[in-house]
Parts: sequence; structure tokens; C-alpha cells
Amino acid sequence: MLPEELAQRLEKIRGSLNSVQRAAILRIVNSYKSTTRYLDSDIDLLIKELTGGQLSVADVQKLKAYKRLMSNTEEALKEFSSYLGVDMRNEMSKMASLGMSDAFALILTQGDVLRGVLNRGANDAQLRALINYLDPGKPLYKRLQQYGQYNAEYISKMIFDGVRGGYNPITIGRSIRDAFGMGLTDAMRMMRTVQIYSYRDASHLNYQNNRDVVTGWIWYAKLDGLTCLSCLSMHGTFHSVDETLNDHHNGRCVPVPVTRLSDPFIKDGEGKSWFESQPEGVQKQMMGAGKYDAWKAGKFDFSQLSKETENDVFGKMRGETPLKDLVKE
Repeated sequence: MLPEELAQRLEKIRGSLNSVQRAAILRIVNSYKSTTRYLDSDIDLLIKELTGGQLSVADVQKLKAYKRLMSNTEEALKEFSSYLGVDMRNEMSKMASLGMSDAFALILTQGDVLRGVLNRGANDAQLRALINYLDPGKPLYKRLQQYGQYNAEYISKMIFDGVRGGYNPITIGRSIRDAFGMGLTDAMRMMRTVQIYSYRDASHLNYQNNRDVVTGWIWYAKLDGLTCLSCLSMHGTFHSVDETLNDHHNGRCVPVPVTRLSDPFIKDGEGKSWFESQPEGVQKQMMGAGKYDAWKAGKFDFSQLSKETENDVFGKMRGETPLKDLVKE
């Protein structure tokens, strides 16, 4: 169990970060709606032209309403991605500063005597290296450059799938609007993940700059019904200052520093212990019936539930191990 002061500081940090992230997401939602609102009339026009006849994909491609919708969609999403890039750069800088200061505060919960020996800041070169996710040539930069085209192509695919499937125009229109929702979801996920990673990168840099005091860090998950099995299995594991916490998109885990003054306040396996203390119904809901049955049958160990995969933007990320990788038939 965490010492009370450290636990309180963590909850305060979580609350502050949630506020910053919510504000960013609200800005994204409002900007996306504002940028794409006028496309509703283009969608309605296409639905009207689809009504009254069985058209092929080739026929739809020739429709003026289809061409107009696709052209306007790509332009609107290109405009939105430019705004998103500027906002993400601002958030990276803000979150890196928060990560540095919060890491300092977490270290001090383990002994105010450390205040006089800590290296609190980072030089400009180190901070610039932290917030480089949107530098030209980086994967996230390329992703944003392709955002408008990619999402317009996805919307086009939804239209063609509906036509091929013989769906009525109203259903196709609903699919188009759902596809626009996917574009918004993608933007929110990118923003929240780059916020989290910028924050954690700065936290780890602080620990590395104070390696004479900080001996490592412990993976600390938020233990509730929303916590994924990967994070539960990692909860309590100890890592060196040169390792980085790399959970999944939208992750909530925190690297809690361990100093030369620290007692072993949490141990590996506490995530498993928490899970085992939950009612059977909760366990099945979190694992899924097939994985739960395999685990109860002893076909895999709880520690195997976390798996590293390669992400084209953020590098190695951890996620829940699929059942097919846990149990070889």
C-alpha cells in the first residue's frame, strides 16, 4: 500500500491531469463539429440522389453529390488537422512541464530532506527532445498530414459498402455520419495519448536526472473495473530509471519513483491480488468468459496478460495479451 502522503499526491495529480485532458478533448470536439457541420447538407444531398433507384458503385462515383461530399470532406478534415496539430504542440509543451514538476513533487513525498539535493529542471535541449512527436518526418506528423485523405477514403468506403450491400439511402446516410464519428474518435485518441506520453517522458527525464537519489520506479495502475488486464499484471513491478512506462492508448498508469529513502511500499503481484479479491462476475466481465475459464484451468499465469507490441507513432506499447497467444491449441 502507498504511504498516505504519496497516495494523496497521486490522486491530486490524477485530478489535475484529467482536467487538462478534458479541456483539450472539449476543444477538439467543438472544433471538429464546427469544421464539419456544413457537410450535413452535402450528406443530405447525396442521400437524396441515392433515393429512387438501384445504383452501382460506378454510378455513385459519377454523382455530383458524391464528388462534392468527398471534396468538401477532405478539405474540411485537412483544415481540422491543421488546428489539431497546433493544439497538440501546445499540449505537449504544457504536459512536459507538468510531468517535470509533478515528478519532483512525488519524489519529495518520500522525504523533504531530498529537496536540497534534487536536480529540479531540464535543459532546453532535453525538453525539445521530449516534445518532438510532431517534428516533420515523425510518424505522428505524417499521420496528421494524411488525416483528411485517410478519413475521406474511409467515409467513401462506407458509402460503397452500403451500395454493394443494397442498403437503403437512409441507412447509408447513417453509416456516413458514423464514419465521421470515427474521425473524431481518432483525433481524441491521438491527443490524449500524446498528452500522456509527453507527461511521462518528462517524468522519466526527471528521474534520470536525479538517478543519484531515484533508484527506479514502480508501475502503478488505477485499480478499478476499467483497468485493463495488461496494466493489472504490471501493477507493482519495479523498473530502472532508464526504463519507461509504455502502456496503451488512453492509459492511466503512473511511474511512481522509488528513492534511497523509500520503503518497499508496493510489490509485484498486487494487481493479481486485487483481481482475485473481486467477485467472480467482475472477473469474468474483465477477462471475458473464454480467457477466464483458461485462467481458472491454469493454462496461463496472470503475469502473461501483458504483451508488448510495436506502435508506428509511440514505439513499444503494452496491451492485453489475446487468448490465442496465451493458450496454444
